[in-house]
Amino acid sequence: MLLLIAAVTHLPLAGNVGLMQEHEALWARALVTHARMHRAGDAHLAQIVFAQGFGDGPTLWGLDQQGLRLVVPANATMAVTAEARARAAAGAGVTVGQRVHTVRHGQGHGAWTARLAPAVVGITGLTSDEPSGTEAHGRRHNRRDCEPNPIQAVVVRQWQGKDSGPGGNTGFLTKAAVQQPLQPCDDDDDRRRIEHCGSKEATQPWALGPPPQKSARAVRVHVMLTRLLCALATAYRWPYEKAALGEEPVGWQRWRRQLLEQRRDKVIVCAQGYDGIFHVAEDSVLLGAKLKDVPPEIGPRQAVLATYGLTAHG
Repeated sequence: MLLLIAAVTHLPLAGNVGLMQEHEALWARALVTHARMHRAGDAHLAQIVFAQGFGDGPTLWGLDQQGLRLVVPANATMAVTAEARARAAAGAGVTVGQRVHTVRHGQGHGAWTARLAPAVVGITGLTSDEPSGTEAHGRRHNRRDCEPNPIQAVVVRQWQGKDSGPGGNTGFLTKAAVQQPLQPCDDDDDRRRIEHCGSKEATQPWALGPPPQKSARAVRVHVMLTRLLCALATAYRWPYEKAALGEEPVGWQRWRRQLLEQRRDKVIVCAQGYDGIFHVAEDSVLLGAKLKDVPPEIGPRQAVLATYGLTAHG
């Protein structure tokens, strides 16, 4: 399954279910086109961060021609990666990005913090990325009259406390500006967090289980329905995460337990075309039931009715 997910809200914008042997790059442009068409008038899709499997030259070139900023991890075996690392080691004409920040690890009493100082370099005008261009351009890259299409790169020197030296480690390829080279790294961090959380959600509270039938159509419906339910829960959870900004972040499992604890004493009452959410003790008092233990904030029947601006009859 392939999904295009919004980095901020983690809501899916487009998706496709296909065979394992099909290359992801075959779906990329179709997914982006569908997402842009679906969100037209509501949001503007400006940047896409791909996994390494989408490093297909014609695909990335075609999306760049549509005005989309792209970031994709560079393959260590590519000639453009070797060129970028050589220029980073030489230190000529590169833009260095550095910062120091504190990150939190773990949860609860076992949580701890660490200070990190990532350092990356942005390199422009790389010309050894032969597949960068149209399919016709890629077939002509060995000819002398073939002019290469330049591309930018970000090479990582220090990340997560690991120093890779002046030549750095495998970084990222992009058509966007690299005057602030830490930005592509942060963008890819968003992608990796989405992937990691998506894997955990699929194996924990959103287990797919077997499809109802052993057919391609049943598998697609089963997978997409599960993702839609996950997206609905994400849309419900997101405003509460923003409201709780500054508190300790929680994962899906703990959030659901907290939600259950907050709502377990609530009931939904539907009667004569009306509905409302009440505390279970309030509902019992209104029905005339005798309770052994009544919460101190729940008064007699008249007090419960007055809370909602109602009066008792006879």
